[in-house]
Amino acid sequence: MNYRIRIIKITAQITAKQPLYLVLRLFFLVVSLAFYFLFLFLVYVFLFIFCSTLVSMVVTDFLSYLQLDNVSAGLTEWKGLLSDYWTRFSSHCKQAESIHIHQVEKMLEKTFGAMLFGSLPDNNRACPSCMEGNLIFKVSRYGAGYFIGCDQHPKCRYIAKSLYGEEEEDDDVPQKKHPVEEPKLLGLHPVSNEKILLKSGPYGFYVQLGEDRKGFLPKRASVSHFKDVDAITLENALEWLRYPVTLGKHPKDGQPVIIKLGNAGFSVRHRRSIVPVPKNTKPEHITMDKALKLLSSNNVRLCGRPKAKPKLEEALEAM
Repeated sequence: MNYRIRIIKITAQITAKQPLYLVLRLFFLVVSLAFYFLFLFLVYVFLFIFCSTLVSMVVTDFLSYLQLDNVSAGLTEWKGLLSDYWTRFSSHCKQAESIHIHQVEKMLEKTFGAMLFGSLPDNNRACPSCMEGNLIFKVSRYGAGYFIGCDQHPKCRYIAKSLYGEEEEDDDVPQKKHPVEEPKLLGLHPVSNEKILLKSGPYGFYVQLGEDRKGFLPKRASVSHFKDVDAITLENALEWLRYPVTLGKHPKDGQPVIIKLGNAGFSVRHRRSIVPVPKNTKPEHITMDKALKLLSSNNVRLCGRPKAKPKLEEALEAM
């Protein structure tokens, strides 16, 4: 009992010294609950509109049809009842799975249209970017969220920053009037004479050596670490396309030590160990000695899965 009193005292001391901490925790809790209930409400609307039969089966038919009193009394064989119920239930689930995502988007847009687009002036849903398309409600590619975007995608890639179709303004970041038109030709490679293009993908902008060809993957380098995409030059692209660069072999196991360029910037990698290059250090200044020091620091993390041991080695270890 003493440890509980001690925990309560410590919590009270933390709250007294850091009231902002308690307020922030409470704020994040309220926001999380709000999003959780919003998600449940969207699921309910989907089931109510498309799967009303399924809802009635779960809420009413399941309890009444199984005749739980008869099952508990041993008067009804429960396996047969479950089998019959599951046959009908699974058929309705398959019916729900066959509904296309576009139908769901249109249903949600029709149901919540007043909330989604009510803040637009004069209910004008014209795309502010291309001025040709209209703003529509869309579910993200992997179902992880939803957004307001232009119906002329991929011709127009406009996405509203808020759920209500309004673009949020940031006073600290200057707004660009003209977005980068991609693919953008930066120049030609001085040796191969291939085009070097600036393109945009699902993980941000990247530079590419050569054009897309069927059955061939061109060399690419992420430029997500570079803030001003408009300022990227041919020299920048040539420098980034040099990576990954092998510095040498690790003295302990002879495996290569590599400098790579990823979405988060430059990093040093050895087998599964990866460590970011410090922001105040240029990657071309990283030597083998500096790389080994970085790999022995506390910033190292493991990536990927360890390679499985051959079955013969596992059998020998078991013996």
